[in-house]
Amino acid sequence: MKYRMICMLTAGVVVMICMGCGGKPSESVVSSVKEAAKEKVTQKVTEKAVEKAIESNLSTKDQKVDVDLDSGGDAMTMTVTGEDGKTRMVMGPNAKIPPNFPKDVPQYPGMTLSQLIVAEENETFTLEASTKDPLEKVTAYFKEEAAKNGWTEEMAMNQTGETPMAALNYSKESRILNLILTTGEGETKITLNTAKQ
Repeated sequence: MKYRMICMLTAGVVVMICMGCGGKPSESVVSSVKEAAKEKVTQKVTEKAVEKAIESNLSTKDQKVDVDLDSGGDAMTMTVTGEDGKTRMVMGPNAKIPPNFPKDVPQYPGMTLSQLIVAEENETFTLEASTKDPLEKVTAYFKEEAAKNGWTEEMAMNQTGETPMAALNYSKESRILNLILTTGEGETKITLNTAKQ
């Protein structure tokens, strides 16, 4: 009851402000609302046109592509369905580690995920992420956690100099785990791929 009363009072205050306390909405409020609505419609129409253009350019008789851009323009989901199954790519803030991501593949704590590609038929997962932690710390983490989770190191390569990086390759049963760690713009970039061999 108290919540409902507060909502009604708030709505009344907003209506009075919008009407300029003169009985009808002010022209500036009406103009602002119209402009915002026009901008939203234009944005949605543009978004749908871009989605359809990408889909028609990437689709073939053997594969169907479905694209979904978010209305803010900073995220995209694309699904490609073909003879080999379905591959899904998520870029931007909507990228999240899926529930079926292998539990024995290390994930760096606090990393910011920017892209995820999943081909579930062959259990392939590729992710791109970043962290503010230095390359050495990130490399040490993955080496330690991979060993703890039963992965066998097949190759480890470090490059120093202007563009430091590390490449780590592991195997476990019939699967592989590959990591490329690079630095740039004050961050360590993580590219992780795991799949069946």
